[in-house]
Amino acid sequence: MAEPSHYELLDLAPGCTPQEVQAAYARVKAQLAPDALATYALIGPEERAEQLRRIELAWAVLGDGEKRKAYDRELGLPSAEEKPVEPAIPPPAVRPEASNAMATSAPTAAEPPSPALAPIRAPTVLDPPMPANESSPPPPEVVSPPMEPRSVRPTPVPGAPVDPEVRPVRKTEAELPAEGPVTGEALRRVREALGLTLKDLEQRTKIGHWHFDAIEKERFAALPAPVYLRGFLSSLARELKLDPIRVSRSYLEVVEKGRKS
Repeated sequence: MAEPSHYELLDLAPGCTPQEVQAAYARVKAQLAPDALATYALIGPEERAEQLRRIELAWAVLGDGEKRKAYDRELGLPSAEEKPVEPAIPPPAVRPEASNAMATSAPTAAEPPSPALAPIRAPTVLDPPMPANESSPPPPEVVSPPMEPRSVRPTPVPGAPVDPEVRPVRKTEAELPAEGPVTGEALRRVREALGLTLKDLEQRTKIGHWHFDAIEKERFAALPAPVYLRGFLSSLARELKLDPIRVSRSYLEVVEKGRKS
């Protein structure tokens, strides 16, 4: 498979201006920065370094006018000086008699239309009320059926067992300790109990599998910044059918203690 050209690496058309080349180079380089969230979770360090090398080479060629001309000749593209200039098309000539006819046939100002008169409607005559007949019995009273009382869910009491209908117990929550920190080893056991691999998590969450491996092995030096790590932990917890808030909060406390020790 042929490698992409310098124009394709910077997402540019061959006839772009030098200003467009400079703007595209700055945009693509910013996307490959180590703190860029869009590519941090998908590209490893080696792949990021290789892409940066190719981007710098593309900028060195396309950012230089003479080098770009030679590169365009290698690709068989015409340079800016060799591009044909299309002649300007003059407007069609108007004959004198046609212009006179247009002047004489100009529409005159139309008189404003007279306002339409609204149709006159005949007044509606209501029939007088009929006198009540004293001998006729009163209409039967309609009695609505009594409403069934709505079931009211009791208010949970602190310390009382939770009703399974109110909060269903997650299948794998029993694998985590009821109290105490959520460790990487506990997360690994839950993942293996569900039959998931690190590659499976990468396909589902679009996060590199090496991040989940560092989380399970508690390699704190390889973990990202807390702002990224919190999002990774929440995505991991959802795939493992765990509480994202508890997992992210507890594991961040483990990381903080581990880095201080």
